[in-house]
Amino acid sequence: MKVFLSILLVALCFFGCKKNNITPPSITGMWELRNIINGSAGSDSTYAAGNGNVYQFNSNNTYAKFKNDTVLIAKGTYVINTNATTVDHVSYNTITFDGNNAISQVIQVANGNTLTLGLIYNGGTAYLYAKVP
Repeated sequence: MKVFLSILLVALCFFGCKKNNITPPSITGMWELRNIINGSAGSDSTYAAGNGNVYQFNSNNTYAKFKNDTVLIAKGTYVINTNATTVDHVSYNTITFDGNNAISQVIQVANGNTLTLGLIYNGGTAYLYAKVP
């Protein structure tokens, strides 16, 4: 009887305990800013293609951020943290730049061609980027 109950308990945990696993997104490549949504101010700024506000994410976990395509405004390392934060009962991945965990941002990739940094939940700001071919 004890063996049966042990097997039943393991089976229930294995099949009944659902984890909210979010696969870390692939962000390698160039991403150009298209939109900034400021949740607290209720404002929305749109940027045309070719505006030059670009993130370059490399497969070795380094990045460079450019303004006007040529002006380097930041560079360093990044780490994507899986299921790092929960907002309104939803788990999200975060990205941390240069080892500064205090400034982690929610990161989402949709259809491999749209990257969102941040979250407008509770007055936050979200930056939407489009993949540059």
